[in-house]
Amino acid sequence: MTQQQKTIADKWAGQSCTYQGKPAKICGRLLDYGTVAPLDPSVPSIEYSWEAIDRVMNNGRNFK
Repeated sequence: MTQQQKTIADKWAGQSCTYQGKPAKICGRLLDYGTVAPLDPSVPSIEYSWEAIDRVMNNGRNFK
């Protein structure tokens, strides 16, 4: 994990967002890729690069 990725991970891990319009959280602060984890356990989680997470979180927090 680069220093930039670590900075992004520290900023967004644990923060609320939406995934396909449903509530979710950002997880995986210590991993190379962040995870968008829906609060509904029947919806699968999805991994994104930390750079993509930063971009989406700065622009509405809605992952698709």
